[in-house]
Amino acid sequence: MLPLRRWLVPAGKWLLLLGTVLIACASIALAVLADNPWRSGWRTLARACTAVVAGSPLEPAGAALRLGTDMHDCGRAFALQRRPGERAAYALTIGGGQARAGQVMLTLSAFAGQRRLERVQRRIVAPADLERTRLEFAVPAEAGLIELAVVVASGGQLDARAIRLSRVDSLQEPAVDAGALYEQAASMMAQHALQAPRLSDGDVARLRPAAHATPGEARRAIRRLLRVLGDNHSFLVDPVQMQALPQQSRARFQPPRWELLEGSWGYLEVPGVLGGDAEVTRQYTKTLLAALQEGHRRGVRGWVVDLRGNTGGAMWPMVAGLEPLLRGHPAGAFEDRAGQRTAWRTPVPPGSAQVADLSQLPVAVLTSPRTASSGEAVAVAFRARPRTRSFGEPTAGLSTGNGGFTLLDGSVLQLTTVAFVDGAGNRYGRELMPAQPATQGAALDEALRWLQRQ
Repeated sequence: MLPLRRWLVPAGKWLLLLGTVLIACASIALAVLADNPWRSGWRTLARACTAVVAGSPLEPAGAALRLGTDMHDCGRAFALQRRPGERAAYALTIGGGQARAGQVMLTLSAFAGQRRLERVQRRIVAPADLERTRLEFAVPAEAGLIELAVVVASGGQLDARAIRLSRVDSLQEPAVDAGALYEQAASMMAQHALQAPRLSDGDVARLRPAAHATPGEARRAIRRLLRVLGDNHSFLVDPVQMQALPQQSRARFQPPRWELLEGSWGYLEVPGVLGGDAEVTRQYTKTLLAALQEGHRRGVRGWVVDLRGNTGGAMWPMVAGLEPLLRGHPAGAFEDRAGQRTAWRTPVPPGSAQVADLSQLPVAVLTSPRTASSGEAVAVAFRARPRTRSFGEPTAGLSTGNGGFTLLDGSVLQLTTVAFVDGAGNRYGRELMPAQPATQGAALDEALRWLQRQ
């Protein structure tokens, strides 16, 4: 058995960082498999949208592609036929342009007839510079067609130049037995997954890849097994995505925003923070602390913590930045399948001691269906706090944490292994229901009315 690496973190961080949003992946999978896969040249994917295509990815100058959509996912795909018989590696490169809005999914697929042998994907979150974007994959010997696909999600805008698809010599497909890879993943699920009782031996046997399957087909079978697991938070990070992590690790965030409302109340918008760059996550925490300190200086008598747009990311910088409000109160814990609990240790960041103790002030927490994963962890941290009330709509239902397990091919299986528990001992793992339901338009007004009565 190869050594396993395990990280216990809220998986929102990985979900945002890597591009494993399930709806987007499902849309692209349907689009790529639609029609016969033995075509050549450009074709339309999904719904019609504003699209301008020029040139070919096989030309030295590459192709140019402009996509824009308001209501639906849309995209374009380019297919290249090849003579089967030898393994090869291909790379998609983009020489310039911008992802201006929304999300973009890049996909490379290899087919033998209608059988998809391999697929790799990269999600890009706008705004992003596309220069030097690169996606590589190993093509099995029996593959007769290679297809690249570019899809923008609803509301997305893309302007890409010098898109090239070319053969490369630097990438080698690892010598991994597909059956062994699948069995290793199934074993990890049985041993560690929070919802492992949902998986039966029959499920594992039914989804097992056929003899002589490729590693790509084994990874697809593993993803199908994860869907049977049904926790909606576990996912697989393939080797190509793992190789791209160092390039994507720099954290990105919208700065937390605060304002004074009605002369007495502090409004603090707490967005998610994506990535693992230590300096940038420290800056995120410092921004939260500075907002709380400035509010204290200006006489704020209570706070609204708005998590409605917090889709997750790195949990600890958020909790650390809110430490003055949580000071002295148990924030929460993780609980595994056996009922074993591990208490959260709220980080005390440098400079926090210089911020006033705000733990006695009333706090209203706003949530919505977009509040997910680590965003839900922040909401849980406030659940047992005195003089605190939640307003808005139920959260996304991803109030769980994941552990990472390295597989034979270098993939990392991110399994949901724990549920969140609040400071009073209440276990979640589902949607967080607000104490006072309210529409998005009314939640803030309801919260302010409550603060005025405190």
